[in-house]
Amino acid sequence: MVPGCHSETQEGILAHFDEPSRCYFHDGDGVCEEFEQKTSIKDCGVYTPQGFLDQWASNASVSHQDQQCPGWVIIGQPAASQVCRTKVIDLSEGISQHAWYPCTISYPYSQLTQTTFWLRAYFSQPMVAAAVIVHLVTDGTYYGDQKQETISVQLLDTKEQSHDLGLHVLSCRNNPLIIPVVHDLSQPFYHSQAVRVSFSSPLLAISGVALRSFDGFDPVTLSSCQRGETYSSAEQSCVHFACEATDCPELAVENASLNCSSSDRYHGAQCTVSCRTGYVLQIRRDDELIKSQMGPSVTVTCTEGKWNKQVACEPVDCGVPDQHHVYAASFSCLEGTTFGSKCSFQCRHPAQLKGNNSLLTCMEDGLWSFPEALCELMCLAPPPVPNADLQTARCRENKHKVGSFCKYKCKPGYHVPGASRKSKKRAFKTQCTQDGSWQEGACVPVTCDPPPPKFHGLYQCTDGFQFNSECRIRCEDSDAAQGRGSNVIHCRKDGTWSGSFHLCQEMQGQCSAPNQLNSNLKLQCPEGYAIGSECATSCLDHNSEPIILPTNVTIRDIPHWLNPTRVQRVVCTAGLKWYPHPAVIHCVKGCEPFMGDNYCDAINNRAFCNYDGGDCCTSTVKTKKVTPFPMSCDLQGDCACRDPQAREHSRKDLRGYSHG
Repeated sequence: MVPGCHSETQEGILAHFDEPSRCYFHDGDGVCEEFEQKTSIKDCGVYTPQGFLDQWASNASVSHQDQQCPGWVIIGQPAASQVCRTKVIDLSEGISQHAWYPCTISYPYSQLTQTTFWLRAYFSQPMVAAAVIVHLVTDGTYYGDQKQETISVQLLDTKEQSHDLGLHVLSCRNNPLIIPVVHDLSQPFYHSQAVRVSFSSPLLAISGVALRSFDGFDPVTLSSCQRGETYSSAEQSCVHFACEATDCPELAVENASLNCSSSDRYHGAQCTVSCRTGYVLQIRRDDELIKSQMGPSVTVTCTEGKWNKQVACEPVDCGVPDQHHVYAASFSCLEGTTFGSKCSFQCRHPAQLKGNNSLLTCMEDGLWSFPEALCELMCLAPPPVPNADLQTARCRENKHKVGSFCKYKCKPGYHVPGASRKSKKRAFKTQCTQDGSWQEGACVPVTCDPPPPKFHGLYQCTDGFQFNSECRIRCEDSDAAQGRGSNVIHCRKDGTWSGSFHLCQEMQGQCSAPNQLNSNLKLQCPEGYAIGSECATSCLDHNSEPIILPTNVTIRDIPHWLNPTRVQRVVCTAGLKWYPHPAVIHCVKGCEPFMGDNYCDAINNRAFCNYDGGDCCTSTVKTKKVTPFPMSCDLQGDCACRDPQAREHSRKDLRGYSHG
């Protein structure tokens, strides 16, 4: 019967009609039952039999790895949340966070050639192995295949010799795989320092490798004991054997209290050492630090004339305080940073001290005392903003609290950046921020729209299209004689022109029919070719768009960061020239209508298509994981994160950025 399930008679079933089932599934319920200790890693953790010690890999190397499947994930104990899976199709979803598999191998599985994959797990403490333990997340079997997979295992000793443990069949039913190590007693024992696992299935995922040894028993050391020596399990070494036990020296530990089982220090006597408040236990064995603990105590035993552990009580160290203790302050700790020591602090300019006590004390729990003063950040008078007038009189003073505002107004002919052309907002505020500086503000010149394109190339302006600029078209004297006035316009402070250009009397005729068009470009001119007439641009290939390219760029070598201007029409100017000239208009591959769909489309990964709506960078895609389309698209090539505005490139000098 399944543990937790209760059998019922037919009457009992009828009696409990429409009631919940009383069957209960124990695995994964968070409670470690006795019958689960050897089988449930979810509820009971990794099982180690009594009398043995399991050492997990401290380093690893593998045959195939990249950023998606690093070999280091097998270091340490396996994740308790992972359940072994069989008959899988691929390992693309989340496996690499908990287990290693050779993910650089291309799919589909059925077309793979025979390849040998391997991993090598290293252990920090070489030992005589009793068994090798391999934890699986998948058993390497493919969805459409009935064949069971195998692994080959070898031990590597401290003399770089290999010891073969044979070939072993994999199954999720026998997970973890425990491989016993048989030693030839006619040969000397050896210390194993690494395990090599070889296999041929790309669908095998391993989450951990352990080396099992005897707890408190080292056959190599035991076999090296000389005459008059015996093996000590407490020391894990050979010790001199004497029939008369030697007393231990007097135990003296500063800043500690001792509670001993006897006033004598004979073999087997024990003392409990407890550190005083504000001190931490330092436990050593053979001058090597075993661990450091806050308490409460440790017991030492007299063994063969010496104490089995060396114990000291060191003062708790609070570490150097930082801005999390007092913001905008610098600290001076002349007494050190251990228990009872004091550190003083000073406020960094322009912050000012509020309170009288600028000292912190290292407390018994390793934390600094709560500060009785603070550094209040203040801003000085805000700096002048070019082309703007300060409107708030109090802002000329030198003390302003964080969060204070100062109001400005742009001078006539200037406006706030980002304001719409219609509103031309002139007033803005700056705020005193938490680092003691003011938010930046700016006023930019008002600009007017360019005059109608039919006058392109005929006018001259004193300052472009900015406020107060004068633009003029020079006509022949006959215009003035006929009373048509001056052909001059001015850009006003509201962003509009003072008037409009008119065609000079001599500006007559029509443009010649457009010819010598670039490949794939088509022009439609329903209004004819007279001055001011427009011709619509289009491409013979409906998937392309007409654009203007710089003179040094061809249609075949457009860099991804170039965002060429789209062209919808050309105009016949009063100078009887087409603008823009058809010779500079080309047809370029248009954007696919799949931007912002969480798939990185290689054809859209360029500035012209807004870098596929952010789908090709981890920081901008909605799922926070880049999925290439097609799947073969290289994440370091056509599907790489190229958007210079993405957070991945925020600290790079874009002038030196590789544009693919």
